[in-house]
Amino acid sequence: MPNCIGAERVRLRLSQTDLGDKLGVSRSIIVRIERDPKSATYDQLEKMSQLFGCSIQYLLGETDDRLPQKDEVA
Repeated sequence: MPNCIGAERVRLRLSQTDLGDKLGVSRSIIVRIERDPKSATYDQLEKMSQLFGCSIQYLLGETDDRLPQKDEVA
């Protein structure tokens, strides 16, 4: 499974500490989430999805499509 969260963080030139600050968590939590995306809370995934401009499914490695399908958008 690709590390989409780490790749998106690097794409935006954010350090793990920077991302943690944006999510209100410590760097160690970001390290854990990057190693195991399913350990993130829904709130954390939602914030990262908005920050990175991609779907939660993409962050979890469940799809290769960065954006949600049209029928998934509410």
